[in-house]
Amino acid sequence: MKFQKGQSILEFAFILPFFLFVLYFVFYLCSYFADYLYLSSIVRDSARSASVITTEDYQKIGYSDVYKNYSDAKLPLNFYEWSPDNRNDFNVSYVKSSGNVQVKAWAKITENTSGSTFVHIVNGLGKLIGSDKDITESFDLKITYEMRSENKQE
Repeated sequence: MKFQKGQSILEFAFILPFFLFVLYFVFYLCSYFADYLYLSSIVRDSARSASVITTEDYQKIGYSDVYKNYSDAKLPLNFYEWSPDNRNDFNVSYVKSSGNVQVKAWAKITENTSGSTFVHIVNGLGKLIGSDKDITESFDLKITYEMRSENKQE
């Protein structure tokens, strides 16, 4: 009975780092999904807005109103770098062959985002088990959404 206190402290010291790692992992996983859901919602709403544009409006202004609706949008947790003003990050186009409006969004994990910490840890764990593969690009969000256009936009 005399050494019971020491045993409890020792068990706590062994379990605490694992518990903190799991807690950290859950937080970052939730951040990943929050940004994914927000960006997915923007892409879906953009496709809907673009699909109802009349032919006359499309010929005059294209999809500028759709871009304008989300020009100040920011991802909620800064896990990814994404700019709706950059056409490489956010693009709306008309697919003539199918008559669909296609919206693409790309969000990247960079050194400037909080997601880079998570990816560095995952890469470090991969190196511990003998993998030299850098998985940073595997965590980038690439969302494409197509919706049938209600009007021909040619």
